[in-house]
Amino acid sequence: MDKLKILLDGVQGQCDWFGLRQYNEKNHTQVSRNGEVANNHFGQDLGVMVEVLNNGQLAYSATSNLTPAGIQKAFDHALYLANVSATHKVTQFDESIRPIEEGTFKSSFKEDLGRLSPSEVQKRLIEVTSILKNHKNIIEAQAWAMITQTEIDFISSNGSRLQQSFQIVTRDLS
Repeated sequence: MDKLKILLDGVQGQCDWFGLRQYNEKNHTQVSRNGEVANNHFGQDLGVMVEVLNNGQLAYSATSNLTPAGIQKAFDHALYLANVSATHKVTQFDESIRPIEEGTFKSSFKEDLGRLSPSEVQKRLIEVTSILKNHKNIIEAQAWAMITQTEIDFISSNGSRLQQSFQIVTRDLS
């Protein structure tokens, strides 16, 4: 959150209100087929959405360039969109739609996924497909698990600070 605050403080430009929402999602997918490792993939999505309120209009821009220059470019684009939209507005917004908010949310879970090693997950998947394949009429047994860890940090020019953390496990056995 401190890095996001530094980026927020570094933005140059005048508007009624703006916020930065950093989204960081990590996905780890593992697959076992017939008692063997079939696939192992790790991916990450990381970026910042800039939201600007100016001249009664909301506008958004996003970037995966998390440098001060990248955030500034996204801010400039969102500000441009808000100003252009103001000439054709259907409604008028003001800062009251973005009150100061502070808080933290963390999803509940039985087991902290950070403590569950990828090798343990793969071991369990291999065991499951070995058990499923243990009959002569079973042609193929497959199991997969996708572990998703998401963190969202939000900070705004009026002092809002929000943090959210989610952990999700999706799986299939067939």
